[in-house]
Amino acid sequence: TMFYAVDYSHAVGAAMLCSRNTVMVAVFSFLTLLAHDSWRRSGSKACSVLAPVAFFASLLCGEAAIAAGGYLLSYALFIERGKPVARLASLLPYVIAGSVWWIIYTRLGYGTAHIGLYIDPGKDVLRFAANLVQRLPVLLLGHFSLPPSDLWSFLPAWPARIYAACSAAGIFFIAWVIWPLLRQDRTARFFALGTVLAAIPFCAALPSNRLLFFTGLGSMGLIAGFLGMLMEKPAWFVPYRGRSRALLAGVWVFSCAVVYPLLFAPATLVNLFLQKPLTLAAKTISLQNDQCFSGQTIVVSVPYDQMLFYLNFIRAANGQALCLNTFLLSAGLQPLEVQRVNERTLMVRFESGMLKGAWEQSFRDSAAPLEKGYTLQLPGFSVTVTALSDGGLPAEIRCLFNKPLE
Repeated sequence: TMFYAVDYSHAVGAAMLCSRNTVMVAVFSFLTLLAHDSWRRSGSKACSVLAPVAFFASLLCGEAAIAAGGYLLSYALFIERGKPVARLASLLPYVIAGSVWWIIYTRLGYGTAHIGLYIDPGKDVLRFAANLVQRLPVLLLGHFSLPPSDLWSFLPAWPARIYAACSAAGIFFIAWVIWPLLRQDRTARFFALGTVLAAIPFCAALPSNRLLFFTGLGSMGLIAGFLGMLMEKPAWFVPYRGRSRALLAGVWVFSCAVVYPLLFAPATLVNLFLQKPLTLAAKTISLQNDQCFSGQTIVVSVPYDQMLFYLNFIRAANGQALCLNTFLLSAGLQPLEVQRVNERTLMVRFESGMLKGAWEQSFRDSAAPLEKGYTLQLPGFSVTVTALSDGGLPAEIRCLFNKPLE
């Protein structure tokens, strides 16, 4: 419980306004597990109703609540006693609650589409499975150790694959060391399988430790069980893999009891570092006397495409005019070349193609190809793809404006 409470990953979720739903999901998901445990152990009728209701409430807080289903399944397999059919039948109320939520969710048009940051597992199964291979080990290592899983999404393609492979090796090492505990302790198996199953839905998004607010229950439970085994020496315990066991125990004690608490307070300041460049970006666009004007503000490029999205919110918070009428031509950290062909035309060329990085795909998915000659008509100007990179991404675009650029 102490290790879970001081996990620095939770600080980001609590401090970041747009991530507060992860805290809300965790509250109702924990309530679901507690009520479910009471129902199955003591036969409490009140808890048999409270558990699926809490699960439905957690789904209303965020899709991340699907992770609770992983722990419920793991509970039925390893904690609950009785015939397998009866144990699995205990999950029926949650299947009904989840189905009702899913029908409402889809009928109201929620979900994601045409965005490179998220994958809809229900609509794009193969792509989700392909990303699962890389993202799941990264997320699991973020559960059990440093560095945070967020690092993966900022790496180029090949370093990201190497990082994922190293993460998988780290997870296999952990599984190898704790295997005797998993064989003997059904609670440890519950925590282990629950952690893996609960992490799978989050592979639909870019890995981030702030998403692990609820799912950290399993990893911290497993760490505690392993350290408890070493200290209390249960009757079945026999010395095994001494150096590896000592290494893993040392890493977990140092991480959870020393490093995580030290990182907790600084982790709440992440928002300040994210806010600073956005504030500076907002200051670069100054309107005369801060009044609205009829022209357009064309932004050639920003480091990542969500930056422009925040500018009006920042200006609103400062009491400034909101009518910037901005248009963004491109995003990313790669070199680009801008050429003015004539008084109304700009050519923008990219070294390795648009939409190459994940943080350039908030509003357009690179999986949806843009063919040469494709034209997008916008108010005041049009954009045409005039060349493609070797990977089929736009390498050059032509922006034709209705008026001279002056």
